[in-house]
Amino acid sequence: MRAPTLLVKDIAVHTPATALANETITTCAKRMHAEHVGCLIVVEKDDGSQFPIGMLTDRDIAIEVVAFGLDPNALTAGDVMSEKPAVVEEDDDLLDVLARRAATVTLRADTAEERAALQRWSADAAATAPDGGRAVFEIGSARQARHAAPFDVCIDAPRPGELQAPVQVAAWLGRLRATLLPHGLLWCVVPYELLEQDGGAPPSRLRALLVAQGLECLTVAPLEADGRHVLVAHARVSKEGPA
Repeated sequence: MRAPTLLVKDIAVHTPATALANETITTCAKRMHAEHVGCLIVVEKDDGSQFPIGMLTDRDIAIEVVAFGLDPNALTAGDVMSEKPAVVEEDDDLLDVLARRAATVTLRADTAEERAALQRWSADAAATAPDGGRAVFEIGSARQARHAAPFDVCIDAPRPGELQAPVQVAAWLGRLRATLLPHGLLWCVVPYELLEQDGGAPPSRLRALLVAQGLECLTVAPLEADGRHVLVAHARVSKEGPA
């Protein structure tokens, strides 16, 4: 029998900072500053009630607006927010909410080809949630994935010419590790020849690099893709942390 636990309302912020979808990014940023918060719940009003329709964070403003030199007075919260936020009831059991959250997996897809590959992979995957239920896979665009970070699952490969030496592979793996939740899983593709530069067997080198970044290597498989030899690694976040 499980001991009584907290309810959502026991830890919730009952008067959160909000914004309307048609309010400008400048207005939203000023409200974050005034309220000393890093995000706003974007709401829609109906008959005197407010319903959440999205989330807008300071990171969204920095990455999606400021980084591209866009006019914050010409964009609204609705243009930049993450849509379809997860919603819970105040009387929900907190442990049940966390279990449901862990059963949702967001997969990163940068291109149409990657999206198609992930759809095929997730259709066959037998991922199991902590409470024994089957996981739900959500496959979104790279922009949606940035909003959703950190990830339950990250699947990534370096762009052509991005990595030139093993030390760059280590730094890249470190960046991927930083995007993962404590129970996160990683699938990554590494050019085989990159790990031949320092001698030793490339699969063993990749395993060592993963461990050094706090990732437990589950499998490493050599494959041929577009005439090039690559290593595909499957890893999970290590409880011991970086070596």
